[in-house]
Amino acid sequence: MIFVTVGHQMPFDRLIIAADEWMKFQQVPCFAQIGNSEYVPEHMEYAHFLSPAEFQARMKVADFVISHAGTGNILNALKFGKPILVMPRFSSFRETRSDHQIHTAIAFEKRGSVVYAKDESDFNVKVMELSSFTPYCNLGNTADLELVSYVQKFISTPNT
Repeated sequence: MIFVTVGHQMPFDRLIIAADEWMKFQQVPCFAQIGNSEYVPEHMEYAHFLSPAEFQARMKVADFVISHAGTGNILNALKFGKPILVMPRFSSFRETRSDHQIHTAIAFEKRGSVVYAKDESDFNVKVMELSSFTPYCNLGNTADLELVSYVQKFISTPNT
């Protein structure tokens, strides 16, 4: 089972179209959470939105995850040990307000935690890497001490 998800904030038709076109030639089940997409998938089951419980259930049973480069989706996939391909939204296409997802994708790729498709032209090559990809995951149940220290300093510093 492949789980495709684009989050809830803004449409991401480029990712849904790329995944749907790829699924045309696959013999595996796929479910997509497509948000406010105007594109209607022809080669995979879909829902516009999922409840948090439905989302977690889909993530848990997926063999692979295909997602926008949202930190929450990446961390969920890593929590469940799922190989994940991310394709960032672009502000130039009005898919997001900034290009932060490009930086997120690059950072997680450098860690060995995601497969990174730069855009839809890169998608078909990168999605084939998922079956042999083992994501690096070093998520603990506590916050990094350096982060905790930084937040404590930030909170305790008077606002001038």
